[in-house]
Amino acid sequence: MVEQTFDIQGRGILVVPDVDLGTRVQMELNVALRRPDGDVLSAVALAQIPLGTFRSRPQHVLCFRTLSKQDLPRGTEVWLPGEVEAD
Repeated sequence: MVEQTFDIQGRGILVVPDVDLGTRVQMELNVALRRPDGDVLSAVALAQIPLGTFRSRPQHVLCFRTLSKQDLPRGTEVWLPGEVEAD
């Protein structure tokens, strides 16, 4: 669930919290975004482990280059591949 977003010029919108996607440092994912108003968007996210991250397990941040902060309001659910539930 989106708790906070950051607009990084030249990179895109980064969302918090971090997610554990294994040990790959970077990958592109097709995700579904279920917003609090009920709308569902599909988007491509760049998942990356931030430089300088020293944790016992990797944590990825998701970067959306084609979306704005308004597209990702607080409370938006981010569904990764294989996690989208049917209504």
